[in-house]
Amino acid sequence: MTKEERAEKWFRAIANADAIPIEKKIEICSRTAIRMIILFFLVLTAECVLLFTVNDGKIFNRMADFTNSFTEGPHSYRSMALLGAAVWSPLILLPYIASVLLRRKWISSEAKKLSGK
Repeated sequence: MTKEERAEKWFRAIANADAIPIEKKIEICSRTAIRMIILFFLVLTAECVLLFTVNDGKIFNRMADFTNSFTEGPHSYRSMALLGAAVWSPLILLPYIASVLLRRKWISSEAKKLSGK
């Protein structure tokens, strides 16, 4: 996806988006993407710190042990990767949802700033 396509996609549900030039849309999307990355890693770090402090990291050991115990059978690397993704996806889900939900808010606030000028 090019920057132009991303800008058009992210601005679809934003009011008065037609009045904003594509260069400004691309700039807003770049700033929003950086914010999303920072938010994603901050929430992920907070989750990991919280899980470590609540049960001394035992949940991570259990998840790793469960994934490693799957290697003892006649399983392929592809099935191991799918199992690992399934086991670790709940940890990734909250940061992803938070960043996607806030993306629309950030873009709409930036669009309001431009239309208000």
